[in-house]
Amino acid sequence: MEYAHGGDIYTYKGMLDFSVNVNPLGPSERVVDAAKRGVERAAEYPDSRCGRLREALAEKKGIPAECFIAGNGAADLFFSLVLAERPRKAVIPVPAFSEYGQALRTVDCSVREYFLKKENNFCMT
Repeated sequence: MEYAHGGDIYTYKGMLDFSVNVNPLGPSERVVDAAKRGVERAAEYPDSRCGRLREALAEKKGIPAECFIAGNGAADLFFSLVLAERPRKAVIPVPAFSEYGQALRTVDCSVREYFLKKENNFCMT
């Protein structure tokens, strides 16, 4: 089976793509400013445990840092969860992030796709 990644803005102009985790409105000014500041530290290897992030979240939410997990995006976290739990059966709503099915199939999970249709009150807008 060939796997494809969504987000192909060059082939499918103007399409709403639910297969990737992107903001169609673009980044906020705060995100752009943070990225500019981050360029100064681009030569440093990031903290693989995300200690500062997890501590900040713990303080903000009032729960232990050990309760937080950080990863390199949604796909990384979802693959990690699937590898840890090794589910045997799953249902995925379609359209959806393509990595859900890919991750589940890596552990031989039986995957059923549930197609979201207008007749079932699913609306794309």
